[in-house]
Amino acid sequence: AGHPFLGCLLRRLPDGLDGHHVVPVAALLAPGPRAAGGDGPLVIEELAAAHYDGDLTALLREYLDTLFRVHVRLFTEYGVALEAHQQNAAVVLGGPRPRLLVKDFDGTLVNHGRLAAALGADTPPPSAFADQRMLTTSDDALADVFVTITVHLCAGALAFGLAERGAAPL
Repeated sequence: AGHPFLGCLLRRLPDGLDGHHVVPVAALLAPGPRAAGGDGPLVIEELAAAHYDGDLTALLREYLDTLFRVHVRLFTEYGVALEAHQQNAAVVLGGPRPRLLVKDFDGTLVNHGRLAAALGADTPPPSAFADQRMLTTSDDALADVFVTITVHLCAGALAFGLAERGAAPL
């Protein structure tokens, strides 16, 4: 924009999401659009009604299965931990299974040695990472991000929030 204080962030959703619900994980516990005075259904309950015949437990189970399948595989096979907290992760509903849409990888941690073991010659060299703070040799650091972001924020906060409301068993 020609000045260090001027700029914008333009986000585009991937193609193929027409007719899908794309909802940030942070919004799932919010009162839904039909909630009168905050006492109506939560966003996640409205999504369960629209996509799971009202079965909130089935939606939650499939969301958690998807969340952990993606993040555990990245962590264990590739040495990658995404800082995809509730604002940076969205659930995509409208297909046969829920999908995750993840953005803003500024807090990603990569154990380059483990990534290289998984990708071989296709691995970019450490110098290709514009932000060297993304690189670590510590699986403990990866575990810290995984537990804090994936387990606590994207799974636990949702499970505890639903349990507190009495909407789903803990």
